[in-house]
Amino acid sequence: MNCPSFDNLIAFVESEASDTVSAAGFVSHEAIAAHLASGCARCAANQAWYAKFKTITASDDTQDAPPWVLRRAVKLFETPVSRRPRFADLGRVIAALVFDSVSRPALTGARSAAASDRQLLYRANDYSIDLQMAAVDESRAALSGQILREGEFKFESVAGLECHLVREGQKILSTMTNRFGEFALAALEHGHYDLQIETDEISITVVGLPVA
Repeated sequence: MNCPSFDNLIAFVESEASDTVSAAGFVSHEAIAAHLASGCARCAANQAWYAKFKTITASDDTQDAPPWVLRRAVKLFETPVSRRPRFADLGRVIAALVFDSVSRPALTGARSAAASDRQLLYRANDYSIDLQMAAVDESRAALSGQILREGEFKFESVAGLECHLVREGQKILSTMTNRFGEFALAALEHGHYDLQIETDEISITVVGLPVA
C-alpha cells in the first residue's frame, strides 16, 4: 500500500483506527502495521515522532495562564492611562509563596533551565509577585520581577510602585516598577532579604527572600 496519511498514523498510534476503510478515509490497523513492517522509513519516523510527542505531552504538568493574564496581554500596546493618585495604605500583607522552581521535581529526560536560575511566585491578596533570579558569579545573583493584579486588564495598579530591598532592618536598595509592573535590582550578595512593595492600597512584604 501507499504511505498512509498522517491522520491514519495518529489513529494507529492511538489504537483508534477502524477495522475497515471508513467514510473518513481511515485505513485498517492491520494494513498500517503491515506497511510499517515493510520498512518504510518515512512512516516509521512519523510514527516515532508522534509517539514521542504523545509521551511528552502526557507528562507535562505546566498550567495554562489564567484568563485575566491573557486578557491583559492584549492590552500591552495600548496608551497607558494616567497614574491614579495614591491614597493611604489600608494595611500590610505578608506575601505567601505558591511556587518555587527549586522544589519542583524535574521530569526524566526533560530539558531544564540552568541550575543557577530560580523562579519564585508569591501571592498577596489579589496581587502576584513573579520573581526571577540568575547567578552573576559564585557569591551574587541578579533579581528581577513583575507584579500583576488579578482581574485588571491594564497595568495602572502596578505601574510606578516603590520596591525596597531590606536586610537586617535596613533598606539597602530601592527601585520602581515600570509601566508593566516590572522591576530589576542590581547584583545582590547571597543571603535572605525582605522585599517591600508599596501599592496604592496595601504594603506587601516578601519575607526571607532567598537570594542565591
